[in-house]
Amino acid sequence: MTGDTTLSLALILSLITIACTVYNTFSGRRSRSQKDVDQQIKEATQRVAEDTKISLKLDQIGYDVKSIKEDINSTKKEVRELDKKVAILDASVRSAHKRLDGAGIGKLEHLDHDKVERNE
Repeated sequence: MTGDTTLSLALILSLITIACTVYNTFSGRRSRSQKDVDQQIKEATQRVAEDTKISLKLDQIGYDVKSIKEDINSTKKEVRELDKKVAILDASVRSAHKRLDGAGIGKLEHLDHDKVERNE
């Protein structure tokens, strides 16, 4: 029976070794799997943080562009108003010149200047 006992003992030790190997393999995979999941969560969190920063920057750029457009439209409106005022002033100056010329104010000076040129 010693041969059977030795064989039985070797078989039990082999089975225990196989069981420990299988247990370590699966528990190691679970540990690695947990580490992989933790790493994926950490990477996803970092990506979300980066995406949030990018989104905030894009929102700020959009706001700035909208503000610039409003400023440009305001400036265009002011330029149109100034153009109208210049046109009105130009018409007023022309009218004033016609009135002065009609009253003979500008012509007298012009005639005196012609007489001086002829005498020379």
